[in-house]
Amino acid sequence: MGHLLVISEHILYGSIEAKRPLHEFEIMGFKRGTKPGKDINDKTITSIRESLAATAPSFRKLMDQASTAHPELQYDKVIRSIVSKVSLGFLIFHERMHVEVINDIMPHL
Repeated sequence: MGHLLVISEHILYGSIEAKRPLHEFEIMGFKRGTKPGKDINDKTITSIRESLAATAPSFRKLMDQASTAHPELQYDKVIRSIVSKVSLGFLIFHERMHVEVINDIMPHL
């Protein structure tokens, strides 16, 4: 979950002026090419869950701001004014790639 959050935010916030949300957990262990370490504990998992819960409203705020700035766009098209089609395509691919693993892990958290 931490990897998905960190990579998704890197893609989403990497091409816009808005600042990436700060997280209480150390993101270095979740960047590209990393694998979950054995030092992940309950505190880290809780922090990741809280960060995931906070990320959606943060991005929703960006969407609302873009919608206001581009009233001619339908709301479902506003994301393309924020994130490129290529970046969005990668995000969908990346999340789909990990979703089965996440679904397997979730019952144990």
